[in-house]
Amino acid sequence: MRIGVKTLGCKVNQAESDFLLSAFRKAGLEVVDFEEVADCYIINSCAVTGEAERKTRQYVRRALRKNPEALVLLIGCCAKAWQRRGYRPLEERVVLLVSDQKEKEVCQFFAKHWGIALSLPPFPLPSRSRAWVKVEDGCDHFCSFCLVPYRPGRGEKQKS
Repeated sequence: MRIGVKTLGCKVNQAESDFLLSAFRKAGLEVVDFEEVADCYIINSCAVTGEAERKTRQYVRRALRKNPEALVLLIGCCAKAWQRRGYRPLEERVVLLVSDQKEKEVCQFFAKHWGIALSLPPFPLPSRSRAWVKVEDGCDHFCSFCLVPYRPGRGEKQKS
């Protein structure tokens, strides 16, 4: 299976896309440039500006033209915004995934629809000298220098 990924927007989106790319490669899937023909295109979208939404729509159309049989998974802020506005893609091949934990939702989608088990790496490190850590998801590792586990969120622990 060939996967093309396009990332728009912030560093959090970039980190999440890197995370997914690591999982795809680990599962033996072929990751290709977004401009190449793929079986599945994933667009990690942004909705901060009208221009970002315009680019998201442009990349959805581009993927559908590149391979008329491909499935397009739209994740990120634009997918959430479109869902809130009641937008339904005209093409059945465009799927909006709107979970706050989009990496896990993509993994569940691959398992359910293609029987492909993806395992997420502990940190998204593929092409960077520094790892991106998503504070929004929380953490419970309690590194000596970090306050994240003590902040509200998924990894919050009570200090005794």
